[in-house]
Amino acid sequence: MTGRRNDDDFAREIQAHLDLEADQLMTDGVEPAEARERARRAFGNVTRAQERFHEARRIAWIDDLQRDLRAAWRNVRRNPVSALVIVLSLAGGLGAATIALVIRNVIFYNPPPLYQSPEELAKVQAAPRDRPILPAGSDPPAALVARWREMLGDRLAASIGGRPADMERAEGVEPVVVRAVTPNLFALLGIRPVSGRLFDTSASGLTGEMVIGYGTWQRSFHGRADVVGSKVRLNGLPATIVGVLPRGFWFSAMADQVWVAVDPRLIPVGTDVEVIVRRPPGMSEAALAATLQRGVDAHNRERPPDAPALHMRVSRVEGTPMGAEMSLAIPLIMGFAVTLILFLGCANAAILLIAQWTARETDTAVRSSLGAGRSRLVRTLLTEAVLLSVTAGICGVLATFGVRWWIANRSGINLAMFDLSIPPHVLANALLISVSAGMLAGLAPALYETARLQTNPLRGLQASDRTRHRWSNGLVIAEIAVTVALLVMTTSLATAYQRIRNARFGFDTSHVAVSLVSNPNGIAVRPLLDRTRAVPGVRAAAMAVSVPLFGGRSRQDVATDAEGNGATRAQSNAITPDFFSVFGVGLREGRTFAEHETPASAVAIVNETLAHRLFGRGPFVGRQIWIGKVPHQVVGVVSDYATSLAEFDAIDPKVFSPLAAQAGATRGLTVIAQADGSPVALLQPLQRAIQTFGGHDTAVTDAYTYAQMLATMSGEWLVTIAPLGPLVAIGIALTAAGIYGVLAFAIERRTRELAVRVALGATARDQVALVSGRSARLVAIGAGGSVAVAFLLARIAHFAGGAGSYMDP
Repeated sequence: MTGRRNDDDFAREIQAHLDLEADQLMTDGVEPAEARERARRAFGNVTRAQERFHEARRIAWIDDLQRDLRAAWRNVRRNPVSALVIVLSLAGGLGAATIALVIRNVIFYNPPPLYQSPEELAKVQAAPRDRPILPAGSDPPAALVARWREMLGDRLAASIGGRPADMERAEGVEPVVVRAVTPNLFALLGIRPVSGRLFDTSASGLTGEMVIGYGTWQRSFHGRADVVGSKVRLNGLPATIVGVLPRGFWFSAMADQVWVAVDPRLIPVGTDVEVIVRRPPGMSEAALAATLQRGVDAHNRERPPDAPALHMRVSRVEGTPMGAEMSLAIPLIMGFAVTLILFLGCANAAILLIAQWTARETDTAVRSSLGAGRSRLVRTLLTEAVLLSVTAGICGVLATFGVRWWIANRSGINLAMFDLSIPPHVLANALLISVSAGMLAGLAPALYETARLQTNPLRGLQASDRTRHRWSNGLVIAEIAVTVALLVMTTSLATAYQRIRNARFGFDTSHVAVSLVSNPNGIAVRPLLDRTRAVPGVRAAAMAVSVPLFGGRSRQDVATDAEGNGATRAQSNAITPDFFSVFGVGLREGRTFAEHETPASAVAIVNETLAHRLFGRGPFVGRQIWIGKVPHQVVGVVSDYATSLAEFDAIDPKVFSPLAAQAGATRGLTVIAQADGSPVALLQPLQRAIQTFGGHDTAVTDAYTYAQMLATMSGEWLVTIAPLGPLVAIGIALTAAGIYGVLAFAIERRTRELAVRVALGATARDQVALVSGRSARLVAIGAGGSVAVAFLLARIAHFAGGAGSYMDP
């Protein structure tokens, strides 16, 4: 009983004892002050008594815990099958939670392992002020990066996207991923090669040097020591291997890559580039951000009045590119799915605990009759639940180690890029989740089981099981709703994968090859276009500032008059006359541009969406629109087509102007070629022709086919949804176990009723129909509730901005 007293009770007891002794002394004739002093001396050291009380209370707490643990262990041994099912049910959810913690740590938080002093590095992103800066993409334009480079020098490095290419060598042709970077990138990151050297930072122009990743070295060149100096061709252009990067290195993408150097002066000003900065010595993060912001402010002042101003963000370099590439929806959906799986495990455990504690209700009632308080009974029951959940947590952690071993040694997956070590804080979080799961699974059943015994413990045994059935039925209905919702969500994501694979964008993607061309002295559009058309296998060719899906998309305000009435924000693009025929986009009204037309001709082509938004009904040809502050005459209307995956449901308004044909007008453009046959076979001769025509200063910074890029995009999407499959399987198994537990509990409690039914002539078929009918009702109600959960998941995806573009709520 000592453990139940608090400090105030003990202090009042001491004071009462002193007052009683003092009163006795005063009765014998002692003065009050002397009586109180003699009573205190007789009692002894009050502080020491309080210390002994606290020590006894601590020992009593430990004794109580030991007794609760022993009682919980005895109950587990009495019901081993039920305890095993509870452990397995919780282990599924806790194992999923532990694996999710490991994945979160690996993908989103670990700094790159090979970077030197990663805390000094920063990633810089920018976007128009009317758009958010996303973890992936939102790369600043090369014109802004050039200004930053003037301010920071070699403390800044840049990279231009990774694209598929063909690497041709004596042994044959192999597809690779090529990334163009500034020569100082590897030195900035502090990377040392395992063989050869890295790029010469003092060189200028196009050097033809190439650095290969460790995996490419092992896979394509069998780890040969003489690989340095080897000659290859990348999409038909000659290149020399000068070095090999260390194993486990990555930058911007997890895929092992081939790297080429690009002179920053050759990057077209409108090209979006990825930027990384190392802080100069003594410069704080805030000072670096302020320095970069001055560059943004100066860049915004020099932009045209109708061009949107940019804003920027500086963030630390941590996590993997896979984590950055995931949309905001994917981590939220994965976290929510793991939480639901953990809920299923807790619900199953609660159902089985109700059944198990019901079987022991007589023992609990006797303990209550003998004076055990409700708090003590609840604590005893919770100790049993927590013991089982911690055991399940240990099993889940062991399963995580097992899964990690299998993936590393038996799955055939290359994990050299990932640090799969499990740090102590992840294990501590797993233990905390395990204890919390035990408390969650056991608290409500324990409170219910002890509430009935407060007034008359033995009469409480005669209470109806209706409330217990409601508890169990409610939990099973919730389990069914959650599982069906997970299944619906996974099906929606799988459908989104198929949607990407079989996407219909409104233009031809099967016969188109694209090359990004840059020249610091400008590009002669018409001669280069004629040279492209002369390449064998080219049916038609065009040029543009950007192309659908993969080009940067600038936007301008388009209005019906000079005052800006009806102004609409539209995608803008400058194109040559054959642009629409190359992509197979239909002309709805009017004509395309003529060869002699230039931006000074003040003519424009709009898509159907923009035409109807500005003017409502046609005809539209001959009407006047204002692009910014300049009037243009509409000469044609083209069919709607999507320029991004987000435009499946609503096509953006688009406006087109003629591309400047004179030499030197543009430093970076895209060449689009329509092939007679396979566009892959067209990449090499197309790049050779462009390189031969343009000379040393012209660079093909990128080349790809739409089929290659769509396959890459769909593959990345498949990687993000693959983990949901095992989670759904675990959810189905746990739900089936929950239904079984409820039915077993119901049948056990209705054994006499079923026996009476048999005595009255009920057949086995009748009995099965009675039980299965209840199961069917639970499934029907749970399936109906799953609609709300699925809708919630779809809303999370939609507002996070990613998967919601493809999920139908």
